Amino acid sequence: MDPTGTGDAFCAGVIYKIIEKYGRKLDEISYASLSLDDVSSITLFAQAVGASACTAPGTTNGVNKDTIMNLLQEQGEDILRCRVVKELK
Repeated sequence: MDPTGTGDAFCAGVIYKIIEKYGRKLDEISYASLSLDDVSSITLFAQAVGASACTAPGTTNGVNKDTIMNLLQEQGEDILRCRVVKELK
């Protein structure tokens, strides 16, 4: 069996996008500071990073910028159209 690393890749995608948005000011992040569009963008990217881990044998061989960008270009808009958001109370 060959592990895929999709969960680790997904988490790396979340961390990457949060650092890209906030830089090293991670202590400034709160639920209130993340808009629905922010969360959607972060999770969409993270999903593409996780999915890219399944495109080649091993846990990191498929994770590269080209694969991630192709997945986002091919499927990103469709995925965002299908999002369902429930308000936390």
